[in-house]
Amino acid sequence: MIPHFSLKAQLPQQLRNSSTATSSNVLLSYLLKQFTILPSDLPSFSASSHNYTMAPIKVGLMGYGGSTKIFHLPYILPNPDLDVVAFLQRAEAPQDKTGVEAGKHCTIDFPKAKHYRTAKDFLADDDIELVSVCTSSATHFELGVS
Repeated sequence: MIPHFSLKAQLPQQLRNSSTATSSNVLLSYLLKQFTILPSDLPSFSASSHNYTMAPIKVGLMGYGGSTKIFHLPYILPNPDLDVVAFLQRAEAPQDKTGVEAGKHCTIDFPKAKHYRTAKDFLADDDIELVSVCTSSATHFELGVS
């Protein structure tokens, strides 16, 4: 049996006695005020004000197309708490990297990062702690659950 409780009984006295207490707008407004957390409500935090060090989170990106370069990397790279360690890019790494244009292959732009050509190999890497799926929308679900 599902426990039952009266939400109206949890409301402040002025709302319980109000003829509008049953109004969904009044109730919704009250609940939003009670349970909405704004950034200004949070305590200020500065990593420099605390005596701890945390290793950066090791990020692996699935895909190396426009989404990766435009929507993901510009926000990951400047963050000192994130470290890009691997890419899933189906294209084979170029043998001769000297004449390859920047932006064409992850091994050119991120020579220290690991390069995988299959999702199976990428997901088997225990060093990756956070995965960003940057592939076509049709593959998001399949890759996300794997």
